[in-house]
Amino acid sequence: MILITVPHAGPGEGRDDGAVLFLPLLEEKLESMGEEFHVIIGDNARSILDLNRTAAASSEFAEEFFQMLKQTSVHIDLHSFPELDEETEFGYDLGIWSQHQFVLFSIPEVTDDSLLKALLNQFEESGVKTLVQGAGFENYLTNAASVLFDTPSVLIEVNDGDGLNYEMMAAALAEGIVDFLAGPEMLDSVQSPV
Repeated sequence: MILITVPHAGPGEGRDDGAVLFLPLLEEKLESMGEEFHVIIGDNARSILDLNRTAAASSEFAEEFFQMLKQTSVHIDLHSFPELDEETEFGYDLGIWSQHQFVLFSIPEVTDDSLLKALLNQFEESGVKTLVQGAGFENYLTNAASVLFDTPSVLIEVNDGDGLNYEMMAAALAEGIVDFLAGPEMLDSVQSPV
């Protein structure tokens, strides 16, 4: 089963608007492909409780997340970013991100290389402009999935300003996930992303 989390869908400042708009298109594509998936959508205001930080480890969101990980084959942590020429609180350059449709986080010794390769291969084939961002350990959900549950997980940032391309991007993401689930024989020709 595919598990999709959208921790920053709650109201207020810091809401991932692009992720909220992108999600139904991804769900529709996965349904049309006959894939089993489960979505957990955060409803907390990010300014009150950031569901992608360790402070939320005992929240209802995290409890459902941990329960679902027991039957999950792959986890996608879905976020989005605004097209701004500034840095995030962790020093990521939104000006560089804004030149891409997707940003995929690669966390040393956490991110599954096969998952990253499958997605990047499909994005390249589909013409989706993608950046692999070397990332730290601040994002709780992907770290917990990968380290505590040994579930391949990746954090994906969707460009808020690319809404007209979301349908094509959702199709590419769904196909990349399915390629990963099909196994390593599908990925033999893919180059390492890092």
